Amino acid sequence: MNPVFRNTGADDRSAGGESRRCLSDCSRVAFDRERHRVGYGQGFYDRYLSIHREHITAAVACEWQLVEQAPYEETDILPEYLITDCRIYH
Repeated sequence: MNPVFRNTGADDRSAGGESRRCLSDCSRVAFDRERHRVGYGQGFYDRYLSIHREHITAAVACEWQLVEQAPYEETDILPEYLITDCRIYH
C-alpha cells in the first residue's frame, strides 16, 4: 500500500520532519453545490482534517446525490473538490 494514502491517525510527517500531502476522500450521503456534505454524523473527518490541513480533500459522488441545500455547521470542513459524474465543483 502506498504510504501517502494511508489513514492511520498517526503523525503524517516524514523522517525529515516535512509535512506530506495526502488525498483524503470525504465520506458522504449527500452534497449541495457549495460542497456542504451530509455524512454519517460522527464528525470523524472534521476532527481528522482539522489537524491535517495540508491534505487535499476531495469527495466523489453521483450527481443524483446533490440536494438543494445540505445542513451544515460552522465547524464543518468542506472538501476542496466535489467530483461527480457530470462536473467538478470547487
